[in-house]
Amino acid sequence: MFTAIGVFGGRSVSVTWSDGKLIGDTYAVVKIRNLASDSHGKEVGPGHGPTTLRDHLKSPMSALMLIDEVLDEIIEVEGDKPRMQSSDEVHRSEGRDPAKHRPMVF
Repeated sequence: MFTAIGVFGGRSVSVTWSDGKLIGDTYAVVKIRNLASDSHGKEVGPGHGPTTLRDHLKSPMSALMLIDEVLDEIIEVEGDKPRMQSSDEVHRSEGRDPAKHRPMVF
């Protein structure tokens, strides 16, 4: 469970995620749920993973990404903050050698 405290529509709000459910400011929660629904079939998550394609609110990281997209600003996240994996951790979890999979820079 974590709570994002921030600003939405010029007001201080909080949104709490717990086991796939959101509670908090009614308008912010509705907008986050709508965004999650509209994003079905699209990747949600940090650029290097992990990401979700559906049921985005079941994943704490995807839920936090959606909350961040909806709120004007996140000031603080309290509780069990989802931890973003480094690209090396993602490569290791996929059985790849991180030293051999560096992103290309253009």
